[in-house]
Amino acid sequence: MQEFIYFLIFLGIAFILLWLFLQSIKKKNMEKLEIELRQFGEVTRQKDIYDFTLQIENSIYKIKVIYASNLKEVSFNSKKHWQVSNASGSKMLDTKGFETLSGNKIILIYPTPERVLRYINENEVVFVKPSMDIWGMNVLCLNDLEAYFTQVKE
Repeated sequence: MQEFIYFLIFLGIAFILLWLFLQSIKKKNMEKLEIELRQFGEVTRQKDIYDFTLQIENSIYKIKVIYASNLKEVSFNSKKHWQVSNASGSKMLDTKGFETLSGNKIILIYPTPERVLRYINENEVVFVKPSMDIWGMNVLCLNDLEAYFTQVKE
Protein backbone atom coordinates (compact mmCIF):
# COMPACT_ATOMS: atom_id res chain seq x y z
CA MET A 1 0.00 0.00 0.00
CA GLN A 2 2.82 2.40 0.86
CA GLU A 3 4.46 1.70 -2.53
CA PHE A 4 1.23 2.65 -4.27
CA ILE A 5 1.11 5.97 -2.39
CA TYR A 6 4.72 6.69 -3.40
CA PHE A 7 3.84 5.86 -6.98
CA LEU A 8 0.89 8.29 -6.91
CA ILE A 9 3.08 11.02 -5.42
CA PHE A 10 5.72 10.40 -8.10
CA LEU A 11 3.06 10.47 -10.81
CA GLY A 12 1.65 13.73 -9.46
CA ILE A 13 5.06 15.39 -9.36
CA ALA A 14 5.86 14.16 -12.89
CA PHE A 15 2.55 15.56 -14.15
CA ILE A 16 3.20 18.95 -12.54
CA LEU A 17 6.73 19.11 -13.99
CA LEU A 18 5.44 18.22 -17.46
CA TRP A 19 2.72 20.87 -17.21
CA LEU A 20 5.28 23.52 -16.13
CA PHE A 21 7.58 22.53 -19.00
CA LEU A 22 4.78 22.82 -21.57
CA GLN A 23 3.72 26.20 -20.16
CA SER A 24 7.28 27.51 -20.50
CA ILE A 25 7.39 26.36 -24.13
CA LYS A 26 4.08 28.08 -24.81
CA LYS A 27 5.33 31.29 -23.20
CA LYS A 28 8.55 31.24 -25.28
CA ASN A 29 6.55 30.67 -28.47
CA MET A 30 4.25 33.61 -27.67
CA GLU A 31 7.31 35.80 -27.07
CA LYS A 32 8.73 34.76 -30.46
CA LEU A 33 5.42 35.58 -32.14
CA GLU A 34 5.31 38.97 -30.44
CA ILE A 35 8.79 39.76 -31.78
CA GLU A 36 7.71 38.73 -35.29
CA LEU A 37 4.58 40.90 -35.11
CA ARG A 38 6.56 43.95 -33.92
CA GLN A 39 8.11 44.14 -37.41
CA PHE A 40 4.76 45.35 -38.71
CA GLY A 41 3.49 47.68 -35.99
CA GLU A 42 2.72 48.21 -32.32
CA VAL A 43 1.85 44.99 -30.49
CA THR A 44 -0.13 44.62 -27.27
CA ARG A 45 -0.63 41.29 -25.50
CA GLN A 46 -4.24 40.39 -24.74
CA LYS A 47 -5.89 37.67 -22.69
CA ASP A 48 -8.98 35.48 -22.93
CA ILE A 49 -10.64 35.91 -26.33
CA TYR A 50 -7.55 36.66 -28.43
CA ASP A 51 -3.79 36.86 -27.92
CA PHE A 52 -2.48 40.07 -29.54
CA THR A 53 -3.59 43.44 -30.84
CA LEU A 54 -1.49 44.77 -33.71
CA GLN A 55 -1.79 48.42 -34.71
CA ILE A 56 -0.46 49.40 -38.11
CA GLU A 57 -1.00 53.10 -38.78
CA ASN A 58 -4.78 53.57 -38.30
CA SER A 59 -5.72 49.89 -38.57
CA ILE A 60 -6.10 47.58 -35.58
CA TYR A 61 -5.90 43.78 -35.96
CA LYS A 62 -7.06 41.30 -33.34
CA ILE A 63 -4.91 38.18 -33.54
CA LYS A 64 -5.79 34.76 -32.13
CA VAL A 65 -3.00 32.17 -32.11
CA ILE A 66 -3.56 28.47 -32.75
CA TYR A 67 -0.50 26.54 -31.62
CA ALA A 68 -0.11 23.66 -34.07
CA SER A 69 3.04 21.89 -32.90
CA ASN A 70 2.42 18.46 -34.43
CA LEU A 71 -0.82 19.05 -36.27
CA LYS A 72 -1.46 17.68 -39.69
CA GLU A 73 -4.57 19.75 -40.34
CA VAL A 74 -6.51 22.76 -39.13
CA SER A 75 -10.04 23.01 -40.51
CA PHE A 76 -12.72 25.65 -40.21
CA ASN A 77 -16.04 23.84 -40.34
CA SER A 78 -18.14 26.93 -39.60
CA LYS A 79 -17.75 30.33 -38.01
CA LYS A 80 -17.83 28.78 -34.53
CA HIS A 81 -16.45 25.29 -35.15
CA TRP A 82 -12.71 24.98 -35.69
CA GLN A 83 -11.00 21.62 -35.62
CA VAL A 84 -7.39 20.48 -35.31
CA SER A 85 -6.21 17.02 -36.34
CA ASN A 86 -3.05 15.06 -35.75
CA ALA A 87 -2.05 11.41 -36.10
CA SER A 88 -3.94 10.38 -32.96
CA GLY A 89 -7.26 12.05 -33.79
CA SER A 90 -8.99 15.40 -33.88
CA LYS A 91 -10.50 17.86 -31.44
CA MET A 92 -12.61 20.99 -31.59
CA LEU A 93 -11.10 24.32 -30.56
CA ASP A 94 -12.81 26.77 -28.26
CA THR A 95 -13.22 30.05 -30.17
CA LYS A 96 -14.07 31.91 -26.93
CA GLY A 97 -16.26 34.30 -28.94
CA PHE A 98 -13.46 35.48 -31.26
CA GLU A 99 -15.75 35.01 -34.26
CA THR A 100 -18.26 37.54 -32.83
CA LEU A 101 -15.75 40.39 -32.46
CA SER A 102 -15.93 43.26 -34.93
CA GLY A 103 -12.99 44.69 -36.85
CA ASN A 104 -9.96 43.11 -38.49
CA LYS A 105 -9.40 39.58 -37.19
CA ILE A 106 -6.49 37.28 -37.92
CA ILE A 107 -6.07 33.67 -36.90
CA LEU A 108 -2.34 32.98 -36.75
CA ILE A 109 -1.38 29.30 -36.93
CA TYR A 110 2.07 28.54 -35.55
CA PRO A 111 4.03 26.57 -36.71
CA THR A 112 2.66 25.76 -40.15
CA PRO A 113 0.53 22.58 -40.31
CA GLU A 114 0.38 20.34 -43.39
CA ARG A 115 -3.08 21.62 -44.41
CA VAL A 116 -5.44 24.46 -43.56
CA LEU A 117 -8.96 23.81 -44.85
CA ARG A 118 -12.35 25.45 -44.94
CA TYR A 119 -15.45 23.32 -45.26
CA ILE A 120 -17.96 24.87 -47.66
CA ASN A 121 -20.46 22.08 -47.02
CA GLU A 122 -20.33 18.36 -46.21
CA ASN A 123 -18.88 17.50 -49.62
CA GLU A 124 -16.84 20.55 -50.56
CA VAL A 125 -13.53 21.63 -49.04
CA VAL A 126 -11.09 24.37 -50.11
CA PHE A 127 -7.51 25.03 -49.09
CA VAL A 128 -7.26 28.30 -47.18
CA LYS A 129 -5.09 31.08 -48.58
CA PRO A 130 -4.09 34.22 -46.62
CA SER A 131 -6.17 36.50 -48.84
CA MET A 132 -9.38 34.48 -48.29
CA ASP A 133 -12.08 35.85 -46.03
CA ILE A 134 -13.14 33.09 -43.63
CA TRP A 135 -16.32 34.38 -41.99
CA GLY A 136 -14.80 37.84 -41.47
CA MET A 137 -11.35 36.53 -40.50
CA ASN A 138 -8.08 35.90 -42.29
CA VAL A 139 -6.11 32.75 -41.53
CA LEU A 140 -2.33 33.10 -41.71
CA CYS A 141 0.70 31.02 -40.95
CA LEU A 142 3.84 32.70 -39.64
CA ASN A 143 5.52 32.70 -43.06
CA ASP A 144 2.46 34.51 -44.56
CA LEU A 145 2.69 37.59 -42.33
CA GLU A 146 5.03 39.74 -44.41
CA ALA A 147 3.21 39.16 -47.70
CA TYR A 148 -0.19 39.72 -46.06
CA PHE A 149 0.70 43.03 -44.41
CA THR A 150 2.53 44.25 -47.52
CA GLN A 151 -0.65 43.57 -49.53
CA VAL A 152 -2.84 45.25 -46.89
CA LYS A 153 -0.72 48.44 -46.93
CA GLU A 154 -1.12 48.80 -50.71
